[in-house]
Amino acid sequence: MHYLLFFTQIETLENLIMTTQLNIIFDLDHTLIDTGAFVRDLFDIFARQDIPPQIIQSTYKTIFDIHGGAYDFGMHTTLIAQSFHDFDIIQAQNDFAQFENVISKYITTQTFQALKSIKRNGAQMMLLTKGSPTIQNLKITKTKLDTIFQDIIICQGNKADAITKLNPPAGTIFLNDNWHETMQIMQISPQLNYILFGRPDFAQFYNLNEITIPRVTSIAQFATELANLTNSK
Repeated sequence: MHYLLFFTQIETLENLIMTTQLNIIFDLDHTLIDTGAFVRDLFDIFARQDIPPQIIQSTYKTIFDIHGGAYDFGMHTTLIAQSFHDFDIIQAQNDFAQFENVISKYITTQTFQALKSIKRNGAQMMLLTKGSPTIQNLKITKTKLDTIFQDIIICQGNKADAITKLNPPAGTIFLNDNWHETMQIMQISPQLNYILFGRPDFAQFYNLNEITIPRVTSIAQFATELANLTNSK
């Protein structure tokens, strides 16, 4: 078995002891792509037709509640049309088609190049994301992440359950932006290495003093630290 020796609570990446094969599971939303900007631009499709922001957000939340965190644009337009009879679904669909063509902007060149570097250095890389297969596939293909990852898993249930079923090698690194979700997965799979991605608005959601695992602020930083760690062994 290829594995990393594992630690459940560590302060720096230097405490990861690599042996034989580096395995990494990456989260997608808010980690590799700017999901906040993605959602804002998605909402703008409805705002152009003067749909109130609170209606856009509440119907968006309704879809997540119904589908367990999976977004469906068709359902979103249907829900809004039920309340606003002047809403032009065809126009919204056309705007969404144009939106699809610019999804590549939600991943930075630095992030993409860093991922290529990690792959080039021999890491086995998996992408694990939760959501609608249609929307998540759009994000993945339009940002060309499908050219980076050997394995791509889209789940609509709990990520902890997905990782349990995947049963990755002990010491596999799991990089995620969601602290509470990461803590849940740690309880079930303590044999993995956990690293938190601290996106720019991270401090708005979490108390940084509570974070007990390594944290990186960019994928480029993560790639650099991995390369330094590899070269030092």
